Amino acid sequence: MLDWDDIFASLETRTEADVEHLRDIVKHQNAVATQGELVHESAQAEYVEIPKAHKTNYPFQTENPFREIANPFEEGMRIIEADGNLSVAALAFEAACEADSGHFDAWKMLGSVLSEVEREDTAIEALNEALKLSPTNLDIIMRLAISHTNEGASTFAYEHLEKWITTKYPQTTIPELEASDCLPTSLQLLDRIKDPFLQAARLSVTNGNDFDPDVQVGLGVLLFSAREFQLAADCFSAAIQSSVPGALNTESQLHLLWNRYGACLGNMDQYDEAIKAYEMALAIRPNFVRAKYNLGLLYYNKNEPLIAAKTVLEALIAGDIAESKDRAAMLKVVQVGISHGKLEEIMHRGEPSSMYDTLRKCCGSLLKWDLMEVVGPNMDLQWFHHELNKL
Repeated sequence: MLDWDDIFASLETRTEADVEHLRDIVKHQNAVATQGELVHESAQAEYVEIPKAHKTNYPFQTENPFREIANPFEEGMRIIEADGNLSVAALAFEAACEADSGHFDAWKMLGSVLSEVEREDTAIEALNEALKLSPTNLDIIMRLAISHTNEGASTFAYEHLEKWITTKYPQTTIPELEASDCLPTSLQLLDRIKDPFLQAARLSVTNGNDFDPDVQVGLGVLLFSAREFQLAADCFSAAIQSSVPGALNTESQLHLLWNRYGACLGNMDQYDEAIKAYEMALAIRPNFVRAKYNLGLLYYNKNEPLIAAKTVLEALIAGDIAESKDRAAMLKVVQVGISHGKLEEIMHRGEPSSMYDTLRKCCGSLLKWDLMEVVGPNMDLQWFHHELNKL
């Protein structure tokens, strides 16, 4: 059993490494991401019906072939269930959201797949639309906490974790912040939320030494954001091993838990154990782009640049629309023509540069300056794969 008092006692001794004030409490704040990232997809949430006139600021694609079909949401789910290309599935869910901005499940799935293909900024926008439809939905609140953690925005992660714990366990009490002319720091918000999680951990005891696994996952996210990676790893491991059914440790969520566990281990330079965790995630969900990228980044930090380059390239190929086997199926379903170049343009909208940056670093470590120069959104992935295999 996890010793919750020891866990939080360790947090009491933490000092604020970088004291920073929030510029805008309602505006997303970017920060340096840690090695490896968390990602979350929870159980099916309730569908909340609202009028189609619901206003959204989500930046829809200017051209989306899935607009041509009657049920893009169902097509997106079919792609997911067939372990197809998640970027293609995202297009389908986006079309469903554009057709009916009150479609809660479409927003939820859109946010989920965007996060899994390393498009976190856009995922957060989709999840915020889902939260408008269901402000107390635990799945979406936790998903946003994890997305903000991935972006290094700990303040916003703590805010959503606070909302999650007080929504699920209203018996917990949140202490008031001391009056101040300054906005609260990240450390102050961490101090404010840690005790409610301890209360919830005690309240969630079900049988003997069993705890609510969802509380363990939430606590793991909290500790990861606070850079307490060993404690976070213990929480995620406990959730994986727990026999108590929860919303966040179901069979369909195990690949996400293994990825989080691997991210914790990677940040502690426990490379061999982290590799095993990422491989477990990928054995369950082969098209999990974020886990592939995390694994490639880990190999780079382990000073194995060739394996790292090949693994990061696999992540790029897994997220590629224009070359995926789902492309032909997509065009057949929508019965429209769309050029290879247009698909490339659609795919790379909102795509982060981190994978390309890591691939360039790998090529530099290999002294392959010619390969490094061609790395970018329009690169020929199959040609690059062939060149790496020559090394």
